[in-house]
Amino acid sequence: MSREKDAFDGQIDSLRVLTGIYREVNPLGKFENAEHVLRSEWVLMVSAFDSYLHRIVHRKLTAMFFSGQFVRDSLNMKVNEFQNILLETDAEEQRALFETALRKRLAEDSFQSPKSVEYVMGLIQVRNFWKRVSSQMDAVPDDVRKRLALIVHRRNCIAHESDIDPSTQDLRQITVEDVESCRDFLAKLVECVDSLIEIGGE
Repeated sequence: MSREKDAFDGQIDSLRVLTGIYREVNPLGKFENAEHVLRSEWVLMVSAFDSYLHRIVHRKLTAMFFSGQFVRDSLNMKVNEFQNILLETDAEEQRALFETALRKRLAEDSFQSPKSVEYVMGLIQVRNFWKRVSSQMDAVPDDVRKRLALIVHRRNCIAHESDIDPSTQDLRQITVEDVESCRDFLAKLVECVDSLIEIGGE
């Protein structure tokens, strides 16, 4: 298990308190405004998944660079920026320059959607990603992709539309069961990603 997965697990576990708060303030399930607590947990769980991928990819790309593998083209780094890093003779300064440039580049993207997850796995040379993940999850690749896409879509509805259905102008329903299902799926997906990171290739 990677330290990045440890951090993800800690974040996800800490967010369970939000479900607990919801149950405390809304024991009968009739206080609609209490559902905003569940919406917050949903958004934060997806953010934890995104953060996990950023951290793992940052570590793996740094290791690839300092083991002599060429990573500039895949990251679309500027030539002069990359040359400055290569020409730096002080090892610590070179690492600092590379990590700063890498962090800046990775900050331009979110790694949440199925397409972006496949892309970022490719950066660290994990190929046939969805086929391999779905095999571990005992599912069909399209089903795993669609499940993640739905989770991210719901996250975007909450973050950008206040979770209001534009056709009715009413809040979309969200339940504790929805949140727990989302949590379980993301936790399993991260577990699979972590195992593939260690295996690599294929």
